[in-house]
Amino acid sequence: MTSQTSPVPNIFGAMATTCWCINLLPQIWRNYRTKSTTGLPASMLVLWAASGALSSVYAYSQRFSIALILQPNSFAFFCSVSLAQCLVYERRRWRTRKAICLVVALVAAFGVVQTILILALRWAHRSGWPVLLIGAVACLLDLAGFLPLPFELMKRRGRIVGISFLFLGLDWLGFAFSLVALTTQHPFDLLFGTTAAICCAIWSGTVISHLTWLFRTRELRKCAKEAGLTFDQYEDGIYWQAQGLDVPRALRGFFSDKKRAGVTVEEV
Repeated sequence: MTSQTSPVPNIFGAMATTCWCINLLPQIWRNYRTKSTTGLPASMLVLWAASGALSSVYAYSQRFSIALILQPNSFAFFCSVSLAQCLVYERRRWRTRKAICLVVALVAAFGVVQTILILALRWAHRSGWPVLLIGAVACLLDLAGFLPLPFELMKRRGRIVGISFLFLGLDWLGFAFSLVALTTQHPFDLLFGTTAAICCAIWSGTVISHLTWLFRTRELRKCAKEAGLTFDQYEDGIYWQAQGLDVPRALRGFFSDKKRAGVTVEEV
């Protein structure tokens, strides 16, 4: 690990690690309290859990501090817990015991994969590129986890649903502190610095999207409040919200219609 002449990178790095160790706790509590994970994509949690497992391998191979090695594992574990909540609260077919078994299985699988990769990287450490490859894949998985988010926003016309704002804020702060730590150290880690900047931009765009939704629905929410109803109970609010674009559903309908048309042509 590169030696530092300034304490600034270590201070901001510790702040980022603290944020990322606890950022998912508010989300898990919200899921449990509301018994709902609507708007929280399960695929996002799967990709983030895998990213955390690989990030820990990268941190260990680069001889980072123990905190930086444990933090991605902590994040991967909480992602697995939140994923189990998605399966229990949304799928309904999953029982709590089955979901707990899934979390245990994921943690065990991540542990096995990490052990294999660490042993393999010790043998291939001289060439350098295998470690960089692990870091690159971890960053790509982290960014890929955000892909379902725009579709959720389009479906709800820019509204954030199912995601804890406290989780969002802590995650944003983690990336921001990490970016400050990386920019004040020498040499600058381009891979993780770019990833942190992109993630900050994505979360900022998500908040702007929700603020735009609040501005556009201000009159509807005012009318709903005067009627003694919430926005989701107000008839005009329900109608307005239903005009969102559900891209996955539209694609499924398109390919389903295309398949039915093909079957009809064959029958003729």
